[in-house]
Amino acid sequence: MIGYCSGRNRLSAVLPELQFVEPPREIATGPEYGLAVLKGADPRAADLALFILSPDGQQLFARYGFAPVTLPTGWRAPDR
Repeated sequence: MIGYCSGRNRLSAVLPELQFVEPPREIATGPEYGLAVLKGADPRAADLALFILSPDGQQLFARYGFAPVTLPTGWRAPDR
């Protein structure tokens, strides 16, 4: 099976015979996460999205191992 390293400790506890092998760097990939604010969503949803993408939000996510992101080209805040 292929799994994320974040589940390694839990799996090791349940299946101690399980072996973990890291893929070679040239084929290693990471997850890609999306972020969307749905039309008609609570206005605070856009505020949360903007915080997540802000320098403070990105710094917070970086503490937990997430790579920094930026706003996509052409993005504009939804009308309120």
